[in-house]
Amino acid sequence: MEVTAFSPLGAMSYFELDMADQHESVLEHSAIKAAASRTHETAAQVVLRWGLQRGTSLVVKSFKTERMRENLSLDDFELTAADMDAISGLNINRRFDDPGDFCEVAFGTFHPIYD
Repeated sequence: MEVTAFSPLGAMSYFELDMADQHESVLEHSAIKAAASRTHETAAQVVLRWGLQRGTSLVVKSFKTERMRENLSLDDFELTAADMDAISGLNINRRFDDPGDFCEVAFGTFHPIYD
């Protein structure tokens, strides 16, 4: 069974809808910023690379050409074991993209997908 990360950077729409605080963004954590600084990559690339090194398939999207290029260059660097451990330690079991929460706030109705 393949594990796939949907919205591996977190759902930016949650911030726009005031359903999450900016401090909850994985891109703002010191472990991510430290690895980005060490590897000379962006915080987003570090998070995506972490997922790939764990063997996770990623579903990413962007309309910006530069971000598409960044997403395609994840094989140009590798995270250390210490980086991987530090990033894995950030887990707080916070779930983004819960349709029960998101649809209610964004569209004013609940759309169950688990029926």
